[in-house]
Amino acid sequence: MKTWILNRILDPEVERRLIEAIEVRAQRFFRIAHDREAAAAPASSRRERICTVIGINQARNVALSEGRKQFDWTLPFDGHCFIPDAGWDEFIEIASAAERPYIVIGMERVQTYRDALLSGTRPKCEELWEGKGWSAVEPQLAFHHTSTSTFDESLPYGDRDKAELLVRLGVPGIWHEWERPGESSIRIESTSNAECAASFVHAGFVIRLPSGRPEADTNPLTRVLLRNIGLARLIARLDGRSETLARYIPEQHGT
Repeated sequence: MKTWILNRILDPEVERRLIEAIEVRAQRFFRIAHDREAAAAPASSRRERICTVIGINQARNVALSEGRKQFDWTLPFDGHCFIPDAGWDEFIEIASAAERPYIVIGMERVQTYRDALLSGTRPKCEELWEGKGWSAVEPQLAFHHTSTSTFDESLPYGDRDKAELLVRLGVPGIWHEWERPGESSIRIESTSNAECAASFVHAGFVIRLPSGRPEADTNPLTRVLLRNIGLARLIARLDGRSETLARYIPEQHGT
């Protein structure tokens, strides 16, 4: 059963229209209200402010908490994910017999909706699972109702909010080389190899639909830059001020 998490929608009219669209389709939703006073309160750091305003991992954990109560598996996917029939059929086949609490679901980014509709092959990022290389494309996760791990709510959106859990579970990928947010010399520790091997299986795949910015869909560094700009604009909007974006744009060298 598809269940929506409406996470701190700032615009009341947008939130109203979203709820109306969900109810018309007789689907379920959970609402995490935008707390204007908390969002405007002083914070000790930008990271703390983003956690208060967006709270991406709190929203994911709400999905996990509610899903574990009612279903065998909960899939708290990122937004804008599309599951091709082949990917879903493979997931169902493995999930119905899986004896491990987590399923790792490969993800591929596409640049057009046509690419998404025509995609029926396993994502390129799954090459890393065969030991052929590393991927910067974070997979999605499915959680069995017996699983116990949750997302770290102290991590703000855009700062390893999902990668931290991938590392803890021992899911192979380039995220093992990323440093812990705010601590340049410390990396997040994974569990032991034996525990990792027993915690998850790989099954299925999803497609991340176009963002509307082709340069971001193909370039991870551009995605980071645009995400930081978006976060800066959001905080500035809440503070009722304008935000200079110059510090987010790399300097141009040469002629």
